[in-house]
Amino acid sequence: SAFLNWNILNGLDFKTSLGIDYINGRRRNFVPKYYVSETQKNETNSLSKTWDRDFTWLWENLLTYDWKINDKNRLNLLGGITAQKRVYELLEGTGRDFFSDNENYWYLDQASAGSKSVANNGYHETMMSYLFRANYALMDRYLLTVSVRADGSSKLHPDHRWGIFPSFSAAWRISSEKFMKDIAWIDDLKLRGGWGQTGNQSGIGDYSYLQRYNINRIPWFEEGNDHAVPGISQANLRTSDLKWETTNQTNIGLDLTVLNNRLTFSMDYYYKKTTDMLMNVSLPAGAAATTSITRNEGEMTNK
Repeated sequence: SAFLNWNILNGLDFKTSLGIDYINGRRRNFVPKYYVSETQKNETNSLSKTWDRDFTWLWENLLTYDWKINDKNRLNLLGGITAQKRVYELLEGTGRDFFSDNENYWYLDQASAGSKSVANNGYHETMMSYLFRANYALMDRYLLTVSVRADGSSKLHPDHRWGIFPSFSAAWRISSEKFMKDIAWIDDLKLRGGWGQTGNQSGIGDYSYLQRYNINRIPWFEEGNDHAVPGISQANLRTSDLKWETTNQTNIGLDLTVLNNRLTFSMDYYYKKTTDMLMNVSLPAGAAATTSITRNEGEMTNK
């Protein structure tokens, strides 16, 4: 990862950072022939090889402005753009009935012709976000924060790809009031509250909103399969209106620090409700070619 900080003007700063995560894995597993007893034996050796590549990059750009309006008023602004992409690919092959268990022959080309199989798949994920936040402080006694973010995900249908999630919070530092100055054993007393929305798009496949199909290939080179043709079957039921799962949360809290910062107490009440939950819903047997469908289903409340 790398980052760059640029102090454009007094109080105005720009930061850009780029992080890269790359994993390239190779695995090989060979099961030889063996005989221990009639119940513990393996008469056909086998080999499996797997290669996978996982590449993710994250680019963040943040612009902040810290403005001390006067001795009593202070304003901090933040705006930003982030982009992320993940590319994953898997290639695996298997084969059986090698004429030798010697490691020099652990190649799929050495397996019997009818036992070889190869699978190759992968997926792409992208996400982009626009951020804005404003913090206002009056005498460091009255605090206000307002923020909003817009998130776009490739996992969701293009018509519902973007979600906008606002939030705000306020706090009152009671210990800074004049009527508290004679209470020496209280170091800090703050009442706070807020409301906000967050979005979620994890836990689902990358192409759930698309109709996908499985291609079933038949080994035409085997005896009796001279006229074999590929078969196509339904792989999923698409959900064209798939959208963001949204959580609304309200919280009220009280923070207390006493005895020269030796003891700290916090008390919170919160109410959180999640709607349009992204779930894989089971279908009745025989109702469709697949056994489940991904859709926005259900609500959940925590408090």
